[in-house]
Order: sequence, then structure tokens, then C-alpha cells
Amino acid sequence: MTVREEIAQALERAARAAGAQDPLPDLELSRTRNAAHGDFASPAGLKLARVLRRPPDQIARELAEKLELPGGAATAEPVGGYVNFRLRTEWLRRLVGEVVAAGPRYGASDQGGGERVQVEFLSTNPTGPLHIGHGRGAILGDALSSLLEFTGHSTWREYYINDYGRQARLFGASILARLRNQDPPANGYVGDYVTELAELARAAAVPETEEALQEFGLELMVERFKALLERLGVRYHEWFSERSLWESGEAQKAIDRLRQRGLLRERDGATWFVPAMDEEGGDADDRVVFRSDGAHTYFGSDLGYLVNRFETRGFHRVIEVWGADHHGYVPRMKQACAALGIDAERLVIILNQFVTLKEGKMSKRAGRFVTLEESTSSWRPPTTRPTPSITCSTRTHGSAGSSGRPPAASFPRSRTPTRSSIPGSSTWPASWPIGPTPSPRPPA
Repeated sequence: MTVREEIAQALERAARAAGAQDPLPDLELSRTRNAAHGDFASPAGLKLARVLRRPPDQIARELAEKLELPGGAATAEPVGGYVNFRLRTEWLRRLVGEVVAAGPRYGASDQGGGERVQVEFLSTNPTGPLHIGHGRGAILGDALSSLLEFTGHSTWREYYINDYGRQARLFGASILARLRNQDPPANGYVGDYVTELAELARAAAVPETEEALQEFGLELMVERFKALLERLGVRYHEWFSERSLWESGEAQKAIDRLRQRGLLRERDGATWFVPAMDEEGGDADDRVVFRSDGAHTYFGSDLGYLVNRFETRGFHRVIEVWGADHHGYVPRMKQACAALGIDAERLVIILNQFVTLKEGKMSKRAGRFVTLEESTSSWRPPTTRPTPSITCSTRTHGSAGSSGRPPAASFPRSRTPTRSSIPGSSTWPASWPIGPTPSPRPPA
């Protein structure tokens, strides 16, 4: 209980002792704007005047006399119809001593009761550099995770890697086009970083195929993300591969469940999610599971990811941190939970707002952005803050071990380059750091 709560409760006890009956009016205890008036103040005399039928200043004096503050934390002084409270210097000194003695865990609680919470944040497509807007989401998600841990939750930080589907294939095609000095494909990716990737692929003798370049580019971008986030002091327990949801059959399992429940329907050659198919406006990909060409949408993957987290791994709660441009997708995810038989209240989605540049909006595909690399180039990673170990995973599905941590297999890294393994590595761009080797998962 905070000192403010203790003072508020003492004030209510004094009001009852003065003759006020429940329910009491709100006595509006708040911090003072002027330090000369103390630390907290309440217009209790004014609030109780109608109830007690006495002058406000008389009520304030009586309340100050009857107040019994635990631990002698503060003194009470009546001023007109107000009661002002000033924290005692002796109490503050004692509190500082308790804080120093408790160390970094001062204020921690077991309020969470060990509830297993997954926090999935940032998770931007690894098809372009992180920019300053992504930095906001990374720091928000990491801070939220730390707060949950501090209050007794078993928190699992996770990055969802979009390494499967149309955008990933388009990324590989963009690198191939640059490698061959051709124009990028329609809606492809441009920018100096694509040129750098093409040059690195050539140096590493990566086969000139979209698939090989897609895998090479995505893995290199993920390594770059890790190194950059390490600078911010942001680390994850797991980097989870979207591809694993389809390779394991988990995404298809979720889709089959909806089909059995009559919640999927064929129309115009595509497979639609029935609860949303007749809505007006919005992106069709928010409502389509399979396109007319047979390719799945990101919504199809999200269905499998919901089942994976709530059922396979058994998280009690999932918190996702998204950019504000995805606000329209929130109802869809809630609908998906309900359709799959998952309590939608267990899914919490937090939106963080955009960072606006003087010149206008940023665009990854157009190559117009301020990178997180640029904006944090002089930063150094924290040295005193404990951070979770990093694990990359395509996940093997089985029961969790006694530690409560879900089992995992290593993320394929056969083509992940290092400076020593790439021909011409002496010319490796300084802006492309390689992240740390994943360390073992921390004990429960």
C-alpha cells in the first residue's frame, strides 16, 4: 500500500469518527501544486459540510485532530476547509533506508501469482531496416515485460519473424533483381540496404534464386535486428518463425477447426472467414485465409499462432504491442479467438503511436526512413540490467519441461554469415553488425 493510500484510508476513518456515514463522498486526496501547502491535500471539510451540517473549517480542524496516520508518516494541518498533509522528514529518511537495503527489488510484488504471460512486441517484417518508429514499439514492449516480471508474472518476451509468405518472397525477388542490375519487382523493396544484401550474397556465393536469396536476406536482417536491439538493452527469450506454424501443421490445424465449425466459406476462389466476410471497407486480407491463387494470408498464420500460444504452449495471457496503423485488425483477432474457442479476454493488444518526420511519413519499400541504427549510433547497451537469453526457434511441439519453458529446436542458420565466413568480409559494412550467438535459455 502506498503512503497516499494510507493517508486516504486514515482520512476516511477520521470522517466516520466525526459522524459521517457511508457511503462517504469522494474526499479527493491529491498531490499539492505548491510545496508550501505540503505534499498532499484534501478538501474534506468542504466535501463533508453538507453531510455533517457544520462549517467546513470546523470539520477540517476536527478531522486533523482525529487523524491517526500509521508509522507517523505525515502531519495534518487544517487550512480553511482543506486538510494538508506533509510527509515527515524522519519517515522519509527511514523509507530511503528501506529502499537502499532492499536494492533493485524494492517495490516488487507477487501480484501476478506466477501467471504465464507472453509479450510479443516489435515483430516487424525483417524485409528492411528498423526505423525510429520501431524503436518506440521495442522499448514499450520491453518496459511492459519488465513491469510484469516485477509484479510476479512469468513473462516470455517473443519476436514473431515473418519469414513465410508473399512479402518474404517479394524480398527475395527484390534482392535477386538488384543482384542482376534489374528494376525491382512491382511493390518490391528498394534502398541501399537491398544493394548491400545483394553484394553480400554475391560475396557469399549464394545461389541466384529467389528462395535462396530470401533465406539469406531474412536471416541476415534478423541478425542485424538482434545486434541493434542489444544496443537498446532489448533482448528476447525467443525469435519465433512464422514458417514453423505451417511446417508443423499447426496453422492448418487451426484452419481445419474453423472449417469444421462452419466458419470458413469459399467465394470468388478464395477462402473467407465467415464472421468478417460481409463487413464493408478494410483490407480483404483481414478477412481472407487463402487467396484465390492458393496462397495464405497473414491472417491464416495468425490463426495458427493463436492456437500455438494459448493451447500448445499454454500461456495464460498474451499481450501484443502493435503500431497504430494496425488498429483495424484488433477486432479481427478478437473474433478469431472466439471462433477458435479461446477466451478473447486473454488476448490483450496495445497500440503505440507513429513517429512523424518533418518531411512526412516513412516508407520501407520506398527507402524513405530514419533508421534506428542512425538515431542510436552513439548509444551503448546497459551493463547492469539483467536480460533474458536469446533463443531462435522453429519449435518442436511437445509438452513443456519441468521448468515451464516450452521446448524449442534451433532456427536454421546454415546460411547465416559471419565476418570470418564471407569472402571479402573485410569490406563488410560497418552498419551491419552481427548479433551475439544465442545463449542457453535461463532457468525458470
